[in-house]
Amino acid sequence: MRLRIIFLVVATSSLILVSFLLPLAIVLRTQAADRAISTATIQAQGLTPLVAAANWALPRPGLRPYGWRPRAAASPPPCQRVSRS
Repeated sequence: MRLRIIFLVVATSSLILVSFLLPLAIVLRTQAADRAISTATIQAQGLTPLVAAANWALPRPGLRPYGWRPRAAASPPPCQRVSRS
């Protein structure tokens, strides 16, 4: 009988503890996500003047389109395998 009462007290205490900790964890997770979003928004708004003032019409040195290759005066033919039959 004593063991059952101890088990009942432990179970009840555990349920009460979980009922307080679970909402606390949810609130902390939501608050952390909100803080991360607000920090990212503030940082992005800080970069807005730099992006607005950038002159995108001028080419940047060293910036080339994807796949761009310099043309050589006389490029050698590509290597081809010769099949030996």
